[in-house]
Amino acid sequence: MAIDKSKFLGHFKAETKDHIEKLNEGILKLEKDPCNKEVLDQLMKEAHTVKGSATMMGFNAIAEIAHKMEDGFEHAPQQDLQMGQQDYDLLFECLDVIESLLEGTVIRQAKSLDDNYIQNLCGRLTQTFSDSPAEIPMVEPPPTVALPEKTDKHTAANESESVEQDEAIPQEQSSIETHEPPSEPKEDAEESQTEVKSSTTPDRRESIRVDVDKLNSLMNLSGEMLIAKIRLNDLIKQLTERAEQSQQLEETAGDLIRQLNNVDENISLVVSDIQDQTLNLRMVPVSHLFSSFPRAMRDLANQHGKEIQFEIRGQETHLDKNIIDRMRDPLMHLLRNAVDHGIESPQQRLDNEKPAQGTITLSAYRTGSQVVLEISDDGDGIDIDSVRQRVINKKLVSATAAEQMTDEQLQQFLFVPGFTTRDAVTSTSGRGVGLDVVREEIIRLKGTIEIMSERGRGTRFIMKLPLTLSITEALLIVCGDDVFAIPIDSIVETTRLSLETIETVEANEVMTLRGQIVPLVRIHQMFSLPKKGIVEKRFFPVVVVQSAEKKLGLLVDEILGHQDIVIKPLGDPLARVVNIGGGTVLGDGRVVLILDVPAIVGYAGETRCTLDLLSQPNDLSPDHSDKRILLAEDTPSTAMLEKSVLEAAGFTVCHAKDGQEALEIARRESFDLVITDVLMPRMNGFELTAQLKGSSAYKEIPVIVVTTRGSDTDRKRGLDAGADAYILKKDFTSDSFLETIERLMD
Repeated sequence: MAIDKSKFLGHFKAETKDHIEKLNEGILKLEKDPCNKEVLDQLMKEAHTVKGSATMMGFNAIAEIAHKMEDGFEHAPQQDLQMGQQDYDLLFECLDVIESLLEGTVIRQAKSLDDNYIQNLCGRLTQTFSDSPAEIPMVEPPPTVALPEKTDKHTAANESESVEQDEAIPQEQSSIETHEPPSEPKEDAEESQTEVKSSTTPDRRESIRVDVDKLNSLMNLSGEMLIAKIRLNDLIKQLTERAEQSQQLEETAGDLIRQLNNVDENISLVVSDIQDQTLNLRMVPVSHLFSSFPRAMRDLANQHGKEIQFEIRGQETHLDKNIIDRMRDPLMHLLRNAVDHGIESPQQRLDNEKPAQGTITLSAYRTGSQVVLEISDDGDGIDIDSVRQRVINKKLVSATAAEQMTDEQLQQFLFVPGFTTRDAVTSTSGRGVGLDVVREEIIRLKGTIEIMSERGRGTRFIMKLPLTLSITEALLIVCGDDVFAIPIDSIVETTRLSLETIETVEANEVMTLRGQIVPLVRIHQMFSLPKKGIVEKRFFPVVVVQSAEKKLGLLVDEILGHQDIVIKPLGDPLARVVNIGGGTVLGDGRVVLILDVPAIVGYAGETRCTLDLLSQPNDLSPDHSDKRILLAEDTPSTAMLEKSVLEAAGFTVCHAKDGQEALEIARRESFDLVITDVLMPRMNGFELTAQLKGSSAYKEIPVIVVTTRGSDTDRKRGLDAGADAYILKKDFTSDSFLETIERLMD
């Protein structure tokens, strides 16, 4: 009877990728310690397992490669071989080829992994472990095979076949050492499946694979149970208050209330336990994330001709699997930067009286309800003078303003889209793409990123992330008739403030907190909420929040207290509402919005505190003080960049956070030019352009679209709507930007 092997294909792919990861780790260890018999034995067993399962599933090419690797590892101790870097490169090439072959015929053909190439690869592998050299013509590996940073064991085992375009990494003479402290036993962390382990006896653990969708459903049910528990607690509280006001009700309902309180206590214990256990199901050690980096770092060191010791610490730290999956690319980018920008060449390090081998450390640790990920290097550090000069050259600010900026303020420009300190583009750096994407992804995960650097001694990137994105503790605050939730992790302290003590700096309200000037935001003004009647209060509560080392005071009407909340994402059309990170349901059934603290601090704190420097006009700029520009942009960092360029050129700029706000401002005021993004909440840039060009007041006013959307269809749509210019953000420079404006205003 024929066997339908397709039923087992997903499990086979996931299992083989696990073995590939272990082979990668083992070969890295062998490269450091070639005579380690224990490592060779383990490599032989892993290769043997891959060979057997591939044979059963009909992946003959994989089976043949694994067979040659197994033979080589088995006989290596007997041959007393002296393997060089090229031999280890060949072993890694074999693993890359196996992983490509797993994806099926389409990928195999796209990467030119034909029978001739496979046979030649196996021949070279045999020769590597042979004590009698024989000439084997080498078939050059396809240029799309070796790209370790693309290797991802979290790729869904049953994902559809696709053609990937990878870069080959040239091999140069260099070396890398990897140190990994012992960690907990690994659990499987496949994107489509996760492994749930249960203990049956002290000496035996059983495990099953569970679809992540099922775990997500369980998480949702756990959250709904928590909401129901909060509702029950609220009802008991109301019943108790009514009983205390009525003696007759207290006599008849007293016993019932006591029983309900007992039930509530029992439910609280059960819900708390279910919540903890459910969260633990999604928590996996960061070793699943960290394990793919040593191989990538080895190849990057080879590529750049640098000697690097790569250290991993705290890989037993647990984090929500969703966050782990989304942090892979940001961490890989920062590690690539550490190799390319951070660590100097061996000769440079020796000239600076430093060891020729640099050290890059990737670590994780837990603090409270957050996990901190750090990437540090002992390289040359950030050249602040170079950053300042690049800021001036790109006309992001005036020379006077740049000279007045602190190191911390200048470092923030590293996160501005398109900013780079490299004059030449390489395969790794120089395109000005990266750190802005890293920060945006971390902010989307409700986290923060901080830079600490010392010239000549190295740089640290510190990322703080929540343990989970589902359930958190929050402070409930009241503004007018509305209630909002603020995640506890982002709160520094609460205080009281007299309205008479509020000061104004550059038309922005600030407060003084123990000698420190802190920007102040009134929640009801931020969301255009009506005030709550006549309130005779001398002091108002202020919630001091912090993100990326920047503090901000939120002026509120009342603080209700704190409680656990279940974070629910906002669906369309509310998903892109600015400064809101989600919603939750209170015990009385009210839906409450959760403030997005990083977004609020990023906009209110960053722009209020630094735009007084950023907006100083350049003395050499032409006089545009009588020209007014309306800027519609919902991304704070991009808005800050464009606004600073325009104000440095002498223009008066009015910023709107989306298309709808821009349209409302345009109806009240007049402008000489309009600049708009495309993707914005409430009203996009195309709609805004069409509305403006359809009015008599703005029919002849130039409109410039600045966007990431570069397809011909989008360009045509923008021009059809009436746009006078279409600029891609990836091509954005202050010079071309200002030249376009000057041309349209003439």
